Amino acid sequence: YRATNDEPRGSYRHGPSPTPFDPCETPLFAPGTQYAYWDSAMNEFGNVLTRVAREPLADLFKRRIADPIGMDPKQWRWGDFGRIDGITVNGGSGNSNRHIFISARQMARFGLLFLQCGNWNGRQLLSERWVETATQPQVPTTLGLWRDSAADGRGIYGFNWWVNGLRANGQRKWPGAPLGTYSASGHNNNDMFIVPEWNMVIVRLGLDQSQREITDAAYSNFIEKVGQAITDGARANPK
Repeated sequence: YRATNDEPRGSYRHGPSPTPFDPCETPLFAPGTQYAYWDSAMNEFGNVLTRVAREPLADLFKRRIADPIGMDPKQWRWGDFGRIDGITVNGGSGNSNRHIFISARQMARFGLLFLQCGNWNGRQLLSERWVETATQPQVPTTLGLWRDSAADGRGIYGFNWWVNGLRANGQRKWPGAPLGTYSASGHNNNDMFIVPEWNMVIVRLGLDQSQREITDAAYSNFIEKVGQAITDGARANPK
């Protein structure tokens, strides 16, 4: 999907179209032939989901997920594009402050829901099968990469989750992390890691990507050190 007035370039300027729901006459490429990490596509996806739900996604999320898992409503909010056809459309990406604003603790609760395969205190809020599918690679390494894509998700991208799969070049995304690791990642070094092997959720929030971007290699090294600390602790305190 490409919106009218998109900026087709590989930087954070990608996809800041002021009209994200107005499709460009010429798509980026034929569906299913290449991969592109593109903000306007996610904004349109949010619009489509809103049409399906027939209510703002923020309201749906609050009722079905946030409230049941105890997320503090004072510590999260979801920006929007205003009302379209009578329904408020929340942003599908972070352009123009239309993303979710959330504290680390509330984000960790959401991560814990996924760690528990969609189950919260015995209540299955999300399909266990869907959680498993969403956190596995869904982008074939055989796809081409769009020349202006801001990121390469081939082999390492699920359904809006980055996963520790093998890239098109055969290298793992985070070599120092357990194979089951997956993450939600956004601009400004806002990242959440789920490590099922350790029953662990790690959240890092910030506003500092313009100063220095935290790379996959840095996160891999950090997670590896966490694993070493877990191993050392177990050896020092055997059961």
